[in-house]
Parts: sequence; C-alpha cells; structure tokens
Amino acid sequence: MKFKVFTLQRPPPYTMTLGSPMDITEFISQDTLKNMRRVELVMNLFDDARGWGKTVEVLLDVWSSANYLKKLEINLEQPEELPPGTMWHERSSGYVIKILSMIQSFAREDGIELTGTPLPALNVKKANADW
Repeated sequence: MKFKVFTLQRPPPYTMTLGSPMDITEFISQDTLKNMRRVELVMNLFDDARGWGKTVEVLLDVWSSANYLKKLEINLEQPEELPPGTMWHERSSGYVIKILSMIQSFAREDGIELTGTPLPALNVKKANADW
C-alpha cells in the first residue's frame, strides 16, 4: 500500500444485529490502515451520511495513534436526486459538517495534504451544526 492509492467508495454495510454500520477495521486491519500513504474517499453523503460518519470516525481514530499518510483525497459525489452543487440533504447538514470538519482538522494537525472537492468552498451553514 506504499505506492498505491487506497480508494474507499462506500462505507461498510449495516447489519441488523448491530443496528449500525460495521467498523472498517472488521475488513482491513488497523496496521494496514496505519501504513497507507495515500487514501481517497469517494463519499455519497446523501445516501449514507451515518455510515460515512462512523467510517471517518474509525479511520481518524486509527490514524491518530500512528500513520504514514501523505495525502487524503475527499471526493463528494453529486447525488442525482439533488440539484447541482447540493451534496447532502438539508436535514443532515449538521452531521455532514461535523464529518467534514473532523477530516479538515485531522489533515491540518497532522500535516497531511488534503485534496479533492474543495471543502471550504462547499455551501454549508455552520450555524446548523449540532455538535
């Protein structure tokens, strides 16, 4: 994983027994995640903001203890159900802003290059954040 880009296009699935999304560490070991250098997250925050939220929290938790990340690319998918430029449903905007803020803070604090959809340019209203 040193020279390849690890691309994650969907969060792990929900399970009825857990009542929540599975942890990504059930599919990829923590050591493998820590050794990744370049990661791309292709996120559809309209269809599964909750699943992405848990996945991002687990990834950042694993990477906060140790990582070799050089570049983190975030690409937000444009949902067909929404007008161009709208990436998530208004009712989940606070949750989405929390997810994106965690990613930005982590990258800034760890000196990781953050590329992809320009997060600061997104049309978000911080006043709606509920954290």
